[in-house]
Amino acid sequence: MRALATVPAALLGIARAAHRRGNGIALDDVGADPMSLAFLPFVDPDVIKLDMNLLRHPSAAATAEVCAVVTATARRTGAKIIAEGVETAADVATARALGADWAQGWYFGRPAPPAELRLTDIAVAPGLRAPRPGLHQPVGTPYEVAATGGADRISEAAARRALERVAAAVDGQEHAVLLGSYGTPDDLAPWQPQVDQVSAQALYSAVLRPDGVSTPFPGESCLVVMTPHHAVALCHRLGVGVLRTDDPATVASIGRVLLQRLTVAALPAL
Repeated sequence: MRALATVPAALLGIARAAHRRGNGIALDDVGADPMSLAFLPFVDPDVIKLDMNLLRHPSAAATAEVCAVVTATARRTGAKIIAEGVETAADVATARALGADWAQGWYFGRPAPPAELRLTDIAVAPGLRAPRPGLHQPVGTPYEVAATGGADRISEAAARRALERVAAAVDGQEHAVLLGSYGTPDDLAPWQPQVDQVSAQALYSAVLRPDGVSTPFPGESCLVVMTPHHAVALCHRLGVGVLRTDDPATVASIGRVLLQRLTVAALPAL
């Protein structure tokens, strides 16, 4: 999962290639690292694998938080949940209680040579979503993706108020992600106080800036704030206005546009 935070364009490209080949995406060890929840909406996996430590500590507050986010995500997206480390019948019951659809572990079979394994073609496994080849590398600028996703036109004053509400909502949350881009410092100036407030609380933040040679998205500025419980994107196009969306799928898509433009040099230190 930390690969998305360090080399996002490469990882999103791999995910796209996997879907183009008809494969699904499974995200492993969710809950082991805070980044796994923070970037879950951007990866949008077909299978979410719960870290085995959640199964070992089902009553822990952290387990409840992770499982609440994962089950809500699965209900919204249609992803399947796998519990790792299932070794006993009691583990099976616990896995079900945590919201798992499937389970993985020695309870079902021990490691064995390939010739002794009974393999099932994943293509016939019930419930998996069809591959989505364009999901991880959307086409267009942030503003264009927002417009295609049905974002609402709002005033700049309304945009500032929206950011103020988001900044208050993410206060104390551990998995917030802030992404953005701008052409000149003046583009970001109206939103700067709220951006600073969210950035100070975010687990991960990265803003694309002009590098002296090129501008990320000429004539546009954009901000994306994503948490397990809140999503908002504000996209401004010079001479046109501001679009706002809080649809999680559209916000995640705009975030992917920004993530695929991030280079190692542009990334924050982790």
